[in-house]
Amino acid sequence: MPQGANVDSIELLKDFQGILWKFKEASTGALDDVESELRRAAVWLDVEQDSYWKGQIRLRHEILERAKEALRSKRIYKDASGHQQSVVEEQKAMKIATARMQEAEEKLANVRKWVRALQKEIELYKGSVARLANSVESLIPGAVHHLDRLMVSLEAYLHMAPPEGISDASSSDAAGAGFANRDGQIFAPPSDAATAANDAEFPAPDLPTPDQLAHAPLDVSPCVSLPLISDAQFEALRALVGGAPPMDRAHTLAFNLEPQHTGEFIMQRLEPTAADESGWCIIADAGGPWRRATIASLAGEVAQWDTLLQLPMGFRVVVGEGKIIAVLDGSAKNVLQDR
Repeated sequence: MPQGANVDSIELLKDFQGILWKFKEASTGALDDVESELRRAAVWLDVEQDSYWKGQIRLRHEILERAKEALRSKRIYKDASGHQQSVVEEQKAMKIATARMQEAEEKLANVRKWVRALQKEIELYKGSVARLANSVESLIPGAVHHLDRLMVSLEAYLHMAPPEGISDASSSDAAGAGFANRDGQIFAPPSDAATAANDAEFPAPDLPTPDQLAHAPLDVSPCVSLPLISDAQFEALRALVGGAPPMDRAHTLAFNLEPQHTGEFIMQRLEPTAADESGWCIIADAGGPWRRATIASLAGEVAQWDTLLQLPMGFRVVVGEGKIIAVLDGSAKNVLQDR
């Protein structure tokens, strides 16, 4: 009897995605904190201390000049009896003023020396963490997207029909060994007729080319009417995405909707072409030029559908009359029908 593949740990991949995102957030926070401390130290040394000791030099120079003048006057002018006046106190005052003036000059020289030394250390630090920072900003999101593709493939595998010639009992055994879904239930694989019906009812849209996406300008005030999500759909979507991390609000999505668009449109998640892209495209058949918008710029509208944006690569959402009509996975199966 053929041995079923053990693909019952998709949740572990989702958990691992969450761990990767937590590591990214912790690393980014630590790097930002260190850079902030370095900037604060540089400002304190290069601006505050430099300015302080310049002011001290001016002040102490004035004190020293007054002490010199007092000593000169005592030496020139005699007392009422015609004798030379004592200049001991004036000499002490001038000695103290001279020492304090030298101290201020040394402090300013040291400040400028340590400014140069600190700048050199900052550059060395930035060079030493550049690889980590690049990994955190680009490699981890890439790894998460790769896991998305793996999970799409595994989900498609879970929907596969058993090989021909295997009895119902054998099929049940094989399903128990590796065809169970993440909830421990057996999926009924879609028939060719059902898949063809989905393809006919929800044809694949004309996707933008990488060049179109690369040259799509950023729209700071997009007019995009996003779908309403019913409670039942929300629970179904949450079951699909599991513990996937929320989408970064700084990432962008692409759209070709005109401001007055009220008809049906497609939302499909593609492979991102840049680190700051979510991969989501909002597509209208008779759309206008391609533009981009940050998810944060749509925050007022997307507060209730973060879960929708967590769907893996290859998923397609059909929207009509402001509502979700279907959610198709990578094999064009309407996964909401099974929930």
